[in-house]
Amino acid sequence: MLNLPMSIAPLLPKDYPKLVYKYRDWSNDFHKKTLINMELFLASSSSFNDPIDCKIPIAYYKLGDDAKLPLEYFEGYVARHYPKYTEIECQLKV
Repeated sequence: MLNLPMSIAPLLPKDYPKLVYKYRDWSNDFHKKTLINMELFLASSSSFNDPIDCKIPIAYYKLGDDAKLPLEYFEGYVARHYPKYTEIECQLKV
């Protein structure tokens, strides 16, 4: 295994805690339902209050040649997510 600092080293199953605590208000019906039904709520990234959270930029230049996707894929991605861009602006964004 790589000798990485703990802050960026991946956690292995042996490192997982046996218990994780999350305090809930028993008078809240949503909290009761979550606990009784053993549910886990995961919010969508669009509901986060940080607009940059979960927006992972594509580092195309870091990929090896065997892993690179066709340029058309990225041009299509930009065109779909930035519909007001002209064809030239889309190419410049890629």
